[in-house]
Amino acid sequence: GDYGGYVESYSNLSQDGSCWIFPGAEVFGNAQISGNAQVYGAARVFNNARITNKACVYGTAEVSQNAYIDGHASVGGNSRVYGDARVFGFSTIKDNAFVAGNSIVEHHSTVKENARVHGEARLSNYATVSGNVRIRGEARISRSTSITGEADIFDRLSLQYYLESTNSK
Repeated sequence: GDYGGYVESYSNLSQDGSCWIFPGAEVFGNAQISGNAQVYGAARVFNNARITNKACVYGTAEVSQNAYIDGHASVGGNSRVYGDARVFGFSTIKDNAFVAGNSIVEHHSTVKENARVHGEARLSNYATVSGNVRIRGEARISRSTSITGEADIFDRLSLQYYLESTNSK
């Protein structure tokens, strides 16, 4: 077969599907790559992380702990996904963003630049957070909402305040 990236053990790369770890990428610990997922560049997947279906991890991104990347989701740049975070669908995590805790990013949502999503936060249905935005607690961002710049959203009231203050300018 072809030489790929670093795998610590046979169990890191499924033999079903066409998943692949490209040269330069690393998968180790109890991490698993399956389906048609790809890991490339200098990306690292470790601990108990799972990358599956057609998801990809690239650049110098890291996915670790119990994070789960599924569907057509992508994690790239210098981003980090860890804890019990879940990234699904066609969602994108890139640049220097991080997604952590029990947060969920799904349904074509994007976290980019220096944005942070953690706690029990959830982004869905084309939501975008960028800049130095921090989404945390039990905040819910959805329906094509875009939050950028400097913001700290941690519940419904803080989101309402943010939206009212930006719409009044």
